[in-house]
Amino acid sequence: MSETPFELTLEDDAASAAAKTEEATADASAEAFRFVELLAGELSGGTIELPYLPDIAMRIRKMMNDPECSLQSLGKTLSAEPGLAARLLRMANSVQYNRTGKALTEVTPAINRLGFELVRNTCWTYALGQMQRQENLRPVADQLIAQWEISTDVAALAFVVARETNVGQPDEALMAGMIHNVGTVYILSRMVDWEEGNLSRETLNSVIRDWNCSIGTAIAENWELSESTVEAVAHYRELDRIGIGNPDLCDVLTVAVCLHEGKIAEAPELAAAHRMKLTLEMMTRLMDEVNEERKTLQKALAA
Repeated sequence: MSETPFELTLEDDAASAAAKTEEATADASAEAFRFVELLAGELSGGTIELPYLPDIAMRIRKMMNDPECSLQSLGKTLSAEPGLAARLLRMANSVQYNRTGKALTEVTPAINRLGFELVRNTCWTYALGQMQRQENLRPVADQLIAQWEISTDVAALAFVVARETNVGQPDEALMAGMIHNVGTVYILSRMVDWEEGNLSRETLNSVIRDWNCSIGTAIAENWELSESTVEAVAHYRELDRIGIGNPDLCDVLTVAVCLHEGKIAEAPELAAAHRMKLTLEMMTRLMDEVNEERKTLQKALAA
């Protein structure tokens, strides 16, 4: 007889715990739905911009979209941002771009060596790197730094894959790698400003998985990046994507992301790898040969 109340108490506690778990799950689902509604509303609103993007990025975009902008005036503006000037000089003097062996010390000739498109892309990647230092983004600083490290490695891999396979332009592949996860950066930064609270890690990962490419595509379009870059950001996660004609930048990015994730054995089975005629032996050789070059590029891209 004495066991009955104890058993009932256990059952009541279990039922109560189950009810609380169900309620918490429902609350988390509702919270996630409201956050996704926010993202969807911003995405459907047309122009979507990264919050907390440094002003220098906007100024440079305005100058570079001005057909009257001279190389000298652009160089002067870029030189006024020491971190960006240092980034451009590192890029211009890296083994990938300094074919003559002559080191440059001024920004204007560095712009001339790198070319207009690469300079514009470098400005964007610099601005993305600076976001992680914004005071308002401190709550997600560690996550932003992790995303930056991912993007620089994927960018370096995309560069060498494009160069070794002669698919697309290596510089364009570099940019695609740098911004392939910009949708995740946007989601993290918007979560900081969201007044309803924090999402669980599991819920946040689910939102990122579902929305990274859509938001990243919208941002790439707003930045007026090339059509092939926009397409790559939009579809690189579609592992069974059926390409039409020759392999493209999206194929390069798909393989680069797979290699970054350490899936070298699986990479040759990708449709993208088949289109580029990349075998396991070729990928293994490529990874061995370009490891030092990856480090060099990552150093040049350092935030």
